[in-house]
Amino acid sequence: MAKTEPAAEPPPPAGPPPHEDEAPLVYTRHFWAALAVIALWVSVTLVGVYTRTGLVISSNGSHVEVPVVWGVALLATVATCIIVVSAFRRD
Repeated sequence: MAKTEPAAEPPPPAGPPPHEDEAPLVYTRHFWAALAVIALWVSVTLVGVYTRTGLVISSNGSHVEVPVVWGVALLATVATCIIVVSAFRRD
């Protein structure tokens, strides 16, 4: 019987070994917080582009027209601050 050579092992992968304690990106709260902030500001942009009417405040024959996007942007700013503080704090 002929001797067979043992199968050669593949070379080790280049670079640092992966850490077992690291979760995939989609399981981290940083990913979802960033995605939420992006979604907030995309919605503000869409409201600003596609909304034609504004909030009209009338008093004694005069009126002031405020674009609706200002209110949406104000609420998005508050929501962004809350998301960033809660998601990126140190535990």
